[in-house]
Amino acid sequence: MIPLKEYGRVEVGMTIIDANGIEATVESIGEGALVKLNGETFVWDWERLHPNVMVKETAAERDERLNAKIVKGPEQEWF
Repeated sequence: MIPLKEYGRVEVGMTIIDANGIEATVESIGEGALVKLNGETFVWDWERLHPNVMVKETAAERDERLNAKIVKGPEQEWF
């Protein structure tokens, strides 16, 4: 895990952990710095962000993990 301020950006699909240890997944990012986390909308402010907010999983890591769980069946030939 790395501090979110060090990572430097918020991505849809990433998982963050706040200063109290609560996990949240970024669901959407809208205009005017509106960010939806776990169903709640917040105005994002980098200046007021607690330094202990951590990135648990980036959006790319999440996609990779979820795609790894998809098991493809063997190719079948139809005659």
